[in-house]
Amino acid sequence: GTLLVLEQISNVLKTSEAEALIASGRRSMGRSPEKHYTKGFENYRTSKSAFLTGRHPVHAHTRQISQLVARLPDTANAEWPQLLLYDPGDWYKSHLDTFHNYRHPNASRGTGFSQWIVWIKSRLGTDAEDSSAVEERAAARHLSPLSSPTDTFELALVAEVLAHDREQLPEQWVDWLLSNLERRSSGLLSALLDPVTGLPEVFPVVQRRWQAAVGASESFHWSYEDALGPPWVEPNRHCTLMFYLNQPESGGGETAFPYADTHALVLPDGTVVAGDGGVQHQGIPECSQGLRVAPFAGGGALFYHKHGNGTNDGRSMHAGCPPHEGGVAWKVNGFMWNVDSHEGPAFFRG
Repeated sequence: GTLLVLEQISNVLKTSEAEALIASGRRSMGRSPEKHYTKGFENYRTSKSAFLTGRHPVHAHTRQISQLVARLPDTANAEWPQLLLYDPGDWYKSHLDTFHNYRHPNASRGTGFSQWIVWIKSRLGTDAEDSSAVEERAAARHLSPLSSPTDTFELALVAEVLAHDREQLPEQWVDWLLSNLERRSSGLLSALLDPVTGLPEVFPVVQRRWQAAVGASESFHWSYEDALGPPWVEPNRHCTLMFYLNQPESGGGETAFPYADTHALVLPDGTVVAGDGGVQHQGIPECSQGLRVAPFAGGGALFYHKHGNGTNDGRSMHAGCPPHEGGVAWKVNGFMWNVDSHEGPAFFRG
């Protein structure tokens, strides 16, 4: 697979600028909003935050730094900075900075998953020899949406994904799917792949698992992008520059990338320590997985959410790890778009 694109940066902010960012936003801080996912995830994000929208000159300056570091064409590509505060024990569990409910102009009614189901039904219903053989195998395992009720099909396919692909899903989703599979709940895959509240980026995992389970050839591979017509680049957040305004006195406060191919801790001086680097966090296992960048005053981590061809990169999944007792972590999110940052969110409304 492709590698996560991540770069540690030093001296991206002066001490006076970091102090001005904190001072200008301290009184505006509130509990960070949560969009995850369903009841039981109320403590998915416990940090505090505030967007800094130009009341102080350092806000516009920080925006410009984001644009220049990422080499984007205009400051308008960068959102206003978002100030973050992590007190001891605060976290933001694994998440993506990208939006997931984009509606392509050619998209017909329904999600990619629902359109795939329609396509599979039509494909299995043909007279082709391979279709009848696949239908027979799929029906025997309740993996045919043509001959099994949709809920039965989803439950059977969820069981296959959990048996073979659970490491490709965030732990909290695995737990949620397991508990609801035991209850024989309806709509599990529809919830998992929901473009607004779920993880639509794991649809290829689900589709590949179905193909493997029923012995379907590549002729059964369906692409949502192909169904929409010529290739396009989805408007979305392109990259994030995470500014570190201080170094927590007692350690912790890292940015973790659990899907990175390297299991290591990047220290402020750029040294890479293999494994967890002796730093562990209770209650948030993703902060002991993959690659973690330790915060340091004036430093930053630039990471990209898109592949070179414009598709979203799920390896940019990341988490904000808690500072240890005795210290706090101040950070700034510098979100950047591949379109005007004021116009971009409009593609995801309605």
